Amino acid sequence: MSLRPEAEAHLPGARIVIVGAGWIGAEVAASARERGANVTLDDPLPVPLQRVLGPAVGAVYRDLHREHGVDLRLGLGVEGFEGRGTVERVRLADGTAVEADLVVVGIGVTPRVELAEQAGLDVDGGIVVDERLETSAPGIFAAGDVARHRHPQFGPLRIEHWANAQNQGLAAGRAMLGNAEPYDRIPYFFSDQYDVGMEYSGHANGDDEVVFRGDPKSREFIAFWVRDERVVAGMNVGVWDVTEPIQALVRSGATIDRGRLGDPDQPLDELVPAEDAPRPQRMRMMKQAFGAPKRFVGDRLAMRQAGGLDTLHPGHGAIIDVDGQKVAAYRDEGGQVHAVSPICTHLRCVVGWNGAEKSWDCPCHGSRFDIDGSVLRGPAKKDLEVTVLTLPGQAPPEAA
Repeated sequence: MSLRPEAEAHLPGARIVIVGAGWIGAEVAASARERGANVTLDDPLPVPLQRVLGPAVGAVYRDLHREHGVDLRLGLGVEGFEGRGTVERVRLADGTAVEADLVVVGIGVTPRVELAEQAGLDVDGGIVVDERLETSAPGIFAAGDVARHRHPQFGPLRIEHWANAQNQGLAAGRAMLGNAEPYDRIPYFFSDQYDVGMEYSGHANGDDEVVFRGDPKSREFIAFWVRDERVVAGMNVGVWDVTEPIQALVRSGATIDRGRLGDPDQPLDELVPAEDAPRPQRMRMMKQAFGAPKRFVGDRLAMRQAGGLDTLHPGHGAIIDVDGQKVAAYRDEGGQVHAVSPICTHLRCVVGWNGAEKSWDCPCHGSRFDIDGSVLRGPAKKDLEVTVLTLPGQAPPEAA
């Protein structure tokens, strides 16, 4: 999560109290701590993210935040805010007061359904829509955070995530044009906190059984939520390129063997019976869906920065074209060019030049790299690959 420059300047040493340890609260806590703030994170449940992940996986994030110096006040609610004209402290349920320069409240949202109610649409924790995102009034559709969608596999769902809003909006548009296919995309989201990145696919309850593949303490593992002998959700933490087989396993509804499910040596795609395996066309669609944000970022950067090496001025960096290949290049004040791959090593988004920090930043998850490609900030762990450029009048490296 990134913050505006004017907010960044006030963070070092600031006392920030965050009410609510869901995704918003946890991500704000991580971002604020990385920028030098003193953070207190409060939640009435015993571990962060318990409502979504349950106690076992939530404990991983409890330990993660504690290791990074967050003052965890878990199992406590908030009685109120105190101060004169502005908040100065937060009073907790046990009577203690926490001094605060800033309070962030991340306790969930309530969908705005007043217009739908006035129009006579069915409302139940959101605007009720069917498999095609059509409301109770024929010809009227709803999508995104406000829609309580009847998912063909999971039943009624209301999901608060930008990817869901984006995908449902497109599906609703197709449905308006007569497409009869149901919206059956497996719910998906990601989160990066400190140097720990994760992707979650499916929909589980916090009390579903959890099967771990790998050691959660290593923070490189996959967690599977199992209900009625079937995987209903999977979350990969620090393990990449497994979203497709996890989603295929969730979609298949296949009865699973817990021993094989938790065995890191057992290929995930072999857990899906052949008759339930996704068709090649569906796999292509899944790949396209996961790559859409990255292609969008890449296309925008290519449109804005398509010049060659001669357009790169001293002290500046840009994505440039060299013999038909895009590279991230920086020319220092002495004229030397430092070139690296423009592809982030975390989830392969395209980096962009940050002139203020003299760094390459990933707009997708916030990773930062030095001009030589070395990692300055996670969640990326691997450096950008160095690209050797031969400048005009300069001999190739092997002949120098």
